[in-house]
Amino acid sequence: MLADTALAVMWVGLTCYALFGGADFGAGVWDLLAGGARRGDAQRRLIEHSIGPIWEANHVWLIFVIVLLWSGFSPVFAAVMSTLYVPLTLAALGIIARGAAFAFRKASNELWQRRLFGACFAISSLVTPFFRRRAQELMAEFTDVEQLGFDL
Repeated sequence: MLADTALAVMWVGLTCYALFGGADFGAGVWDLLAGGARRGDAQRRLIEHSIGPIWEANHVWLIFVIVLLWSGFSPVFAAVMSTLYVPLTLAALGIIARGAAFAFRKASNELWQRRLFGACFAISSLVTPFFRRRAQELMAEFTDVEQLGFDL
């Protein structure tokens, strides 16, 4: 019963992350397609204003799910994290680069700095979901729990 409850809570957390992440990463792609530094400035300011309240808080859902997985299902956590180390690490680095670029671009005064951090924000908005999706694809290959070495 407790395991079912933990799985249900993890499912809610993943659903929230996926829903809010769509807007979050979609804004990054919109930022990429906004145009040149001067022409796209108004759109970029609108993007910053619209995702400002959710971009940091959205990844708390992911951390919440990872902590629940680690504390509630340690053997599964170990198998998933060791098997998917590369794509999950690259996704985590993309999340970090994206957040840092978003914050630094907002604080930058020079055009070249805004371009640099804007490019990092936009590229990591494409790369991070790619590696997250790759991790999901690899996990789908392990649908048989016995392949992971567990007796349930």
